Amino acid sequence: MAKVMKSYKESYDKNKELKVMMMETSKIETPARRAKVKEKQKEIMAKQASRCLNFDDDDDVCHPKPPSDDS
Repeated sequence: MAKVMKSYKESYDKNKELKVMMMETSKIETPARRAKVKEKQKEIMAKQASRCLNFDDDDDVCHPKPPSDDS
């Protein structure tokens, strides 16, 4: 019985590793969808960049930019 449980545990661990590996290497198949995802990522990056902090060198005061929500 212990041998059966050990082999089950080994196969379970292998399957779990395979699932994780497949999730990490999965791709978006269609070019239209890939372009849409890249455009969405650019929008998110631009919004994050607009929320970055600006520092004055003279008095070391932080002046955050207000977020610009275009949507």
